[in-house]
Amino acid sequence: MKTSDLSKKTNIILIGAAGHQGREYFELLKDIYNFKALIDNDFDSLKKIYDSNKYLLLKDIKELNKNIDFDIVIICLPHYLHKCITLPLISSKKTIIKEKPLAINSNDIKDYLNEMKKYSNHKLFTIVQRNFNPSFQEAKNNLNSIGKIYNFSYDYDLNIENKTNGWRAEFNKSFGGVLIDMGYHILDIIFYFFNGLISASAISSYCYTDMKMKGLEDSINIIMQFKNDISGIVNINRHSHIKKEVFIIRGEKGVIEIMPNQYYIYDRKGNIIFNKQFTMNQAQIKVNMFEYYLNHQNDKKFLFDHFKHHSKIVLIIEKIYQQIRKKKNIENNLFYGQFLNSKEDEKIQEEFNINLEKIL
Repeated sequence: MKTSDLSKKTNIILIGAAGHQGREYFELLKDIYNFKALIDNDFDSLKKIYDSNKYLLLKDIKELNKNIDFDIVIICLPHYLHKCITLPLISSKKTIIKEKPLAINSNDIKDYLNEMKKYSNHKLFTIVQRNFNPSFQEAKNNLNSIGKIYNFSYDYDLNIENKTNGWRAEFNKSFGGVLIDMGYHILDIIFYFFNGLISASAISSYCYTDMKMKGLEDSINIIMQFKNDISGIVNINRHSHIKKEVFIIRGEKGVIEIMPNQYYIYDRKGNIIFNKQFTMNQAQIKVNMFEYYLNHQNDKKFLFDHFKHHSKIVLIIEKIYQQIRKKKNIENNLFYGQFLNSKEDEKIQEEFNINLEKIL
């Protein structure tokens, strides 16, 4: 089904419409889909941004009239509000498309699963964008060109000049720093490329003392080991001097270097044997993402795989945080952590898969 086929039939409710991400999605989709209601608890800002003569503006989803029919709800809220909004909506059997993360921890995932047991035909998607980027997609299809892969590195830097503020600067609202915020996206794309994580270790540090006191890391380095003897390192920092994102995959025959708008293939001598640049803008990638989710909203296998994939990201982030917060090294102002996929972890994952298959 093409976007044009969906547009006349699809009614959307946008929660978090006054926030940055909500405003962006509205501008992207307003000419494609029909927005039935725009909701935000910052009602004054909501009224300034949107025309109340054209759109139904609400402060709380509880104000939504049951007679208002909608097909999709898009949730663009701070981390701490995700569960309290998403969980009740599962019973509506509507399509839910929410910003990452899927959940804060494994307890939240269990709550989602318990709610899913009660209702059939539930549809829950978590928004991530890099695997819809043609640079990543095409590079993945060309992995065979570099032979057996043995190593990768992913560097993701932002150049935010000032200290983190807003809800991201409060632990009880963000539940973590760059790992759960920026790292969620990177783990998503790494698991898009590689399967079979065996182990991981992490070290985090802080640009600002009060971020350290709050446990909100400004940078993190993660070492990962996968099956088939593939290892790699992820470096994430939000206060660097430049904005940079580079994913390098090393194989026995050469190297693939991936950036959001281009990728290169090198031979072992460092010669460029292929490169391609992409002109598709981020707006079109996001529109394609929504279209793709909607075209799979009745695909039970896709829904199963999607939920399982994001659950894995949540569980890994949770394990890393549990360990780095236990082993604080005060002298060096660093947190260290390590976890292995033990026999117990494998059993838990197997039980999780069985329960998920029964539900979905």
